[in-house]
Amino acid sequence: MIPVDEDNKRGLPVVKRSGIGQRFIGALAKAPEQRQVHKTVDGVAVPQFKPGGKPRNELVVHLVVCPGTTTPAGIGDDTGIPEPGDVVRLILRGGGYGDWITAKNEHGALGIGRDIVTLDVEYGQAWSEGAKEIGGKLTTQAECDLVPRATSLGYYGPLAIRHATAEELPWAAKAEAWCIANMGTEVAEGGAHGADEEPF
Repeated sequence: MIPVDEDNKRGLPVVKRSGIGQRFIGALAKAPEQRQVHKTVDGVAVPQFKPGGKPRNELVVHLVVCPGTTTPAGIGDDTGIPEPGDVVRLILRGGGYGDWITAKNEHGALGIGRDIVTLDVEYGQAWSEGAKEIGGKLTTQAECDLVPRATSLGYYGPLAIRHATAEELPWAAKAEAWCIANMGTEVAEGGAHGADEEPF
């Protein structure tokens, strides 16, 4: 488990969808952050832009892992199934970012200490170097396993935002405690429940 007072400078584990049937369940622990995508080129982080010149953005969501999660998380090769109570980051780009916007619009205002994010893996999709789809959706792990290792393969599925169940409330409380401990007294004074500081 990652202690709530751990120094975040080394970076928290990132959720890594890697197989059909995986499921992630997490309690919202921080207001989602939009940032520009960077790609490492010759050891240098280069900001990425869309064809029209606008920045290519991604959304970073901090979550406390809830029981029932089977999706791995990690940094680099240090990856494994996170334990309930661990704090991880969910990074959403492209269609995943769009799925978040749709889910948030359906759910309404976000609440730290109240809301749960779920993400299920239902299919895989192979991609070319030019970000073009190769073939159709791969709905079985056997199909995904046939994709050459040199080809980029992404895993996708529905994303939902909902209120915590009674069983999940203790994990939502841990998320609120982590938020207060890591974001400073202004969060505690203002109430950690509001997570809509940025428009999405």
